[in-house]
Amino acid sequence: MKKIKFDYKIIGDITEYTAKEFISFLEESKPGIVKVLLDTSGGSGESATAIRDYIWTYGYKVHFYCIGRVESSGLIILNAGDKKFSFPHCTFMTHAPKAGNGKWYAQREHAKKLKIFSVIMQTITPKIKITKDPYYLDAHEAIAHGLIDTIL
Repeated sequence: MKKIKFDYKIIGDITEYTAKEFISFLEESKPGIVKVLLDTSGGSGESATAIRDYIWTYGYKVHFYCIGRVESSGLIILNAGDKKFSFPHCTFMTHAPKAGNGKWYAQREHAKKLKIFSVIMQTITPKIKITKDPYYLDAHEAIAHGLIDTIL
């Protein structure tokens, strides 16, 4: 297999900084396909949604290449990809949205966000019958559920 030259790498937690840097990269990139290596255990749902919305709104053609793991809010970013590839041993994970630190005022404060992220996750993983929380998938299961297009 020919080695892939990635234009950008999203590795580690999804943060506000991740979103800012990736969006800045997209703004400066030339038209065409952007190849992005993705390996994340998740992080900020807001930042992941910002990345996804930016890609969709401005019509970027992003090909994501999943390696290691793509979990939680990483699935939101992956969902924005025009094409989605996975290395053979990558794992994927979805879970029910979490509400802050569990205190009643934090839960009330986050209730609106939770509803939004629940809807987002349901659109990403509509075919997955989640029997456990968190729910893990291997690359073959990810293809069967439409999360990715191809295993490399």
